[in-house]
Amino acid sequence: MVLGSLIAVAGCGILKDSGEEAREIAVEAARHVLEENRDSLTAVLRQEGRDDQRLRAAAEEALTGSGDWYALIGVTTAARQVEARMVFYGRGEAGGGGTYKDYIVALCATISGTAGPGAEARAGDLTCPGTLPSSRRFSSVNEIVTLGDD
Repeated sequence: MVLGSLIAVAGCGILKDSGEEAREIAVEAARHVLEENRDSLTAVLRQEGRDDQRLRAAAEEALTGSGDWYALIGVTTAARQVEARMVFYGRGEAGGGGTYKDYIVALCATISGTAGPGAEARAGDLTCPGTLPSSRRFSSVNEIVTLGDD
């Protein structure tokens, strides 16, 4: 009876396979790294007394990290507005033994905002470049995702 119930549940699609679970974990990981960087840019935008050149330098410094889970493609500034173009990587692992899956995604996005005391950086989708910036953690990705992907 228990075996019949498990087969019925699996047949209804309630149980995820390791690949689906690994993908979901990877997408969430990339979004988490994006949010951390959005917070970093928000802090830069809220600092007083910076012209566009200093804003750009501060944004580049805040957003240039280890290169493991994100890469800065470029930063532009104009009229106290900052836009950073970035790629965020996420890795998910699920299953075990014969069902183990490893999945890596890339999420290309902009993080932008206007400098001022109450500034709040926001994220938007960005078309990924033809060649993704490299990461020291891995050499390829399984999928390029967008902010709206589940």
